[in-house]
Amino acid sequence: MTVVHRHRVRIHEVDAQGHVFHGCYFAIVDDALTEWVRTVTGRGWASLAAQGLDLVVGEVQARFLAPALLDDELQVLVQDAEVGRTSLTVSYLITRPTAEGAEEECVEVRARYVNWDAADGSSRAIGEPFRSCLTLGK
Repeated sequence: MTVVHRHRVRIHEVDAQGHVFHGCYFAIVDDALTEWVRTVTGRGWASLAAQGLDLVVGEVQARFLAPALLDDELQVLVQDAEVGRTSLTVSYLITRPTAEGAEEECVEVRARYVNWDAADGSSRAIGEPFRSCLTLGK
């Protein structure tokens, strides 16, 4: 299941060149993950963490294709999710509208999240019912 999250670029997110600062894309992707998880599980983070799903970032890769600019309305497509034993890997595509009405690809992001056990500081298996919900989110 592809979920689309929209984000308007704000002044504090642009650098001296007028482009979205590269680090801001990770916060934008984090917002999109929150909405994707809410869509596929029907619950918010607090509820999920209380029931054993507490994801932390293990790895993030980004490929920058074109700059996004101040006031652009970005589309963040949460495109694919792979559920491992203790991890969830999600692919994102961030686009911006062009003057011609098309979408220009700006950034591809792939992030691996690990299900975290705060009590002992280790990873833990992603169990049911979350595994089924996250798999259905594909």
